[in-house]
Amino acid sequence: MNQTTDTFLVSKKLEHYSHSTDYISILLILDPIASISINSKKIEITDKSVIVTGSIRSIEVSNPEIIKESYMVQINSVNCNLDLTDLYLNDIIIDHFDNYYLLKLDDRSLLYQVEGTLSEIETEFRKNELLTEKMIRLLTERFFVKFLRFYLKEQPRTTKSLNNHILAEFIKLVNIHFKDKKKLVEYSEMLNISTKTLSNLFTDSSLNSPAQIIKNRIVKEAKTLAINLPSISGKEVAFKLGYDNPNNFFVLFKNKVGISFTAYANKSR
Repeated sequence: MNQTTDTFLVSKKLEHYSHSTDYISILLILDPIASISINSKKIEITDKSVIVTGSIRSIEVSNPEIIKESYMVQINSVNCNLDLTDLYLNDIIIDHFDNYYLLKLDDRSLLYQVEGTLSEIETEFRKNELLTEKMIRLLTERFFVKFLRFYLKEQPRTTKSLNNHILAEFIKLVNIHFKDKKKLVEYSEMLNISTKTLSNLFTDSSLNSPAQIIKNRIVKEAKTLAINLPSISGKEVAFKLGYDNPNNFFVLFKNKVGISFTAYANKSR
């Protein structure tokens, strides 16, 4: 499989999707259906819609036989370094949790823009040329800009979004500082809240603990380095990720991934 198909997946059938937790997903549904369940979360679909979500473990459609116009784009967030900062800042978190975000395409202009951008992604995917991956990355970032613009019009901020903003701000800080700050207390100090309060916010939202978010980000970067720099050693990765003692990184990686970094790197090569 080439790099492009490792990084981007496009399918016109909703049942053809990657189960990997490294992917974020965009589902375009142009045939109104009663409902769709993604990761056991039921989503009502009454209009042409686009759904943005994280990794997919399961999809169940109430009436699969009536879906004629729909397709899915999946982006490997390890291989493709998308800039999702604007989403984080507006409380949209798609690459860590089971959150999903639904945007109805009842506005004709919006429908044309969303469908047009996703159609361009599909066309580039089929070409599989030298600059295909770079073009798809640019088109995907353009899609998220358009999605965010219209989503915020449909979903104005509420008082509940305050806690969501703290969660999003924490994730943004982790993305910036994970190489030099690995302790939860360092992030709680930057957010000016206690570690207990921060942990409780994640628990109340039924999300992974903030400590796990930090570890997951470190592992994600290690995977990216292994894929993009095939000759890099485990010790070099550990030092790049801010570890004075490489063994601490090796233990973390094996605990999270199930195999050693060396085994993962060899498999990636």
